[in-house]
Amino acid sequence: MPIPTTFHHSFSLSHHYKLQNLLYYIWPSGTRTARTALAFWGATAATLVIGAPTVHLLLLRRSLGRRTVARRSSRKITGGREGGAPAGDDNHRYENSLVTPTAADLDDGAAAAAAAVLLRETVSSHAISVRDLKPEFLSDGALQIQQQQQQTNGSPPPPPPLPITIHNIDKHGLVNAFLRTTMQSFTRMPHARLVRRMVLRSGDPEASASLEDSYLSDCAFRVGERVCGMYVVAERREEKKKKDEEEGGDATVVVVILRLKPPVGWTGPVVRGLLGIGVVLREGGDEGDGEEEEGRQGGSGSEVRKGGDQEGRVRFVSETVVWRTAEEKPSVLEGRVGGWLHELMVRWFVVKGVEAVTV
Repeated sequence: MPIPTTFHHSFSLSHHYKLQNLLYYIWPSGTRTARTALAFWGATAATLVIGAPTVHLLLLRRSLGRRTVARRSSRKITGGREGGAPAGDDNHRYENSLVTPTAADLDDGAAAAAAAVLLRETVSSHAISVRDLKPEFLSDGALQIQQQQQQTNGSPPPPPPLPITIHNIDKHGLVNAFLRTTMQSFTRMPHARLVRRMVLRSGDPEASASLEDSYLSDCAFRVGERVCGMYVVAERREEKKKKDEEEGGDATVVVVILRLKPPVGWTGPVVRGLLGIGVVLREGGDEGDGEEEEGRQGGSGSEVRKGGDQEGRVRFVSETVVWRTAEEKPSVLEGRVGGWLHELMVRWFVVKGVEAVTV
């Protein structure tokens, strides 16, 4: 098929040599057959369809990586124990470890086998000042300090602001608000439609209702409450952590543990695991926030910003722990692509949760 040299009376392609040469390479003319042109345009379309979302995900991962830190480990456990340590103990001493499956947890299919595989994924935000939290999470005294800091009278200059400590924070209200946002974000993910459909098919009205925004907005995440169809709150605890060289000032940790427990009548795949959502509130001082992001191959990452003021600081954490028998097929989370996408999703959840509770 020859290249058309005129499109209408006022335009002649013969006078535009550069455009003519360009069209020569993309138009099926001369030796360029229709099959060649079809292959060219098919390859171009495939590149756009696959390449554009991939670039978007890579840019999103880069953006989220500036605001979150991730750790990931996969270990074999034998007889309910992992390398001589209690089952589920990954031998890391860092403040973000929220979930430690007990032998009773692993006895649910995995520990009963000769060997099992346990996967742990932890994603946390960088530490932020408690002064940046929304007013509804501050006590009356802390709220007055925040308001005084925001007032500007011109002269004389305001005195240095008093520090807001972790004792001025509504810890349980904070973790509830963070958890509501992350769970609502989950229900808007594409794969949540499949979960919703399978939960509806199970015929459990409570499980179906737990996927609705109205339910999640009022959920207090008490022990026994169902969340997002697939989870049941198994534990809720508050614990203290003393100051040491690695972790800095004293800390208070509030954790909500959700167990993967499909409703009765569920016919889809069953994954054994726990999800821990929590906040780590650490007193000001010489903090040891120099954590690094570790890659799946033991890689490296950038150092988390350090703080040396007396202000309290808070870190938001999401930890996923799943296990299976050695004979079972690896889960999606264990795959390179599936694991990368799951980590990306959780990073996004954490960032959305932080945005919901900060000013």
